[in-house]
Amino acid sequence: MPKVNPRVRVQPPSPDSRVQPARPDSRVQPARPDSRVQPARPDSRGPDSRGPDYSVQPPLPDFLRVSAADDFKALLRPDPVARAVPDEVKRILNPLPSMGVKSVRPAPSDLLLKVVCFMDRVYVRVSQSLFTRRRAHRSLKLGRCPVNAGDSNFYYFIYPLRTLQCDFTRTLLPDFLSVTTTLRYDPPGEVLWELPFTVTIQCKLHRFHHVYSSGFVPNLMGGTISKSLTFVAGSQLIVKDSSGQELTGPQTYNLGDTIYFEASLVGGLDPDQRLYVNKCYMTASEDSSSNPQYVVIDKLGCMLAGMITYENRFMTANLKNSVNFAISAMIFKELLGSVIPAGQEFMLYMHCEIARGPATATTTRKSCNYVDSLPRWRELYDQDTVCTCCSLLESCGSLGRASNTLYTSTALVLDTLALEPTSKL
Repeated sequence: MPKVNPRVRVQPPSPDSRVQPARPDSRVQPARPDSRVQPARPDSRGPDSRGPDYSVQPPLPDFLRVSAADDFKALLRPDPVARAVPDEVKRILNPLPSMGVKSVRPAPSDLLLKVVCFMDRVYVRVSQSLFTRRRAHRSLKLGRCPVNAGDSNFYYFIYPLRTLQCDFTRTLLPDFLSVTTTLRYDPPGEVLWELPFTVTIQCKLHRFHHVYSSGFVPNLMGGTISKSLTFVAGSQLIVKDSSGQELTGPQTYNLGDTIYFEASLVGGLDPDQRLYVNKCYMTASEDSSSNPQYVVIDKLGCMLAGMITYENRFMTANLKNSVNFAISAMIFKELLGSVIPAGQEFMLYMHCEIARGPATATTTRKSCNYVDSLPRWRELYDQDTVCTCCSLLESCGSLGRASNTLYTSTALVLDTLALEPTSKL
């Protein structure tokens, strides 16, 4: 046991002892408003907090586009004096969810026109479904730049923004650098199987961003405007649908749609004969001798218009006492610039020379289509050698016109809204 010093006295605590009840000025006091030990406040991270839990941050947006008026870079400069963080900077560092820009979804693969702008180049993709002409890319330009890539579905323009030939125009604005040019389609020829169009292509390179991730992709919102023309049926050239059924009453077609014709002779043919279409042409008047004219079938049965667009072709028939053929709806280019008085309609008429001939095709009686995949001419029923003269450098001979019959269709009524010089996608 430890030794006890007898000289040490143990006395009960006295009033002047150092261990006393707490006094008002004691260091151990009840919690005061300014005490460091306080009840949990709304901004506390404790489990009893009723306010928002800032320990779990909402996801930041990929980026924010900032107007030049909202560029507060001066507030981020170093300051020799400590100061509170301005509210504008707080909004930059922790933007509200409603201010965020959603992640850009990939564009659908079936868009007719797609534009992607990069910092140094532009990418334009045009769907080939817009065109029916063969080699339509030759008439498609970005400024003056031609198509420089393509596949079975699309034509592509991929050019640096500094390419002078593409006619890029730069405009520096407070919030962005605007780079614009035009996408033009101007098919050649006297008539149009599809409307030319001009589309303005604009790249907006925004100058100020608050970026919270590694990058962003712009998204182009586009649309399509369709123009239509109306066909009034009931002529000597019967109009049918794609299944071969005769159409009655007015029919409406969009420019470039396929119109199916059947030419026939009342009374039929002898067993050793066959019906042929020697020539067909379109006019803007019911008068077959009027101008302008555009020849669709010529050279005694050559579908010349088939060299321009796939839709123009002869079609097989159940009986050889009729000739079936398809023509893509078209208008004369010069009609696009015409001033149309109120209430006036523009018409197109088909005129065809119909003739009897031998059951077996010859160079002067035939129905020849141009097959681009071969490429060469092919007779609808017989030997292809009779089509050799369909070449533009060849002659197919001549025939008397006594046995020929000229058929004129009823009018194709053109929608006057379709006669504008350009159409935007």
